[in-house]
Amino acid sequence: MFNEVMREIFGFDICRNRQRFRNILAYAYYVKMGWEKYRRFSTDLPDRLASGVRIGGDENLET
Repeated sequence: MFNEVMREIFGFDICRNRQRFRNILAYAYYVKMGWEKYRRFSTDLPDRLASGVRIGGDENLET
């Protein structure tokens, strides 16, 4: 049952193409993580600019 449902969703047999399924999951995970990082950065940005913090990850370095 699971296999038939997954075949309908993904268009291929997961048990035979496990590596392809893993690649799709990994890709989806990286897209999600990238989106989270981008969203966090873009919501942080106005506050960081307003507080005068330099952008670039070197906040701890004294200049």
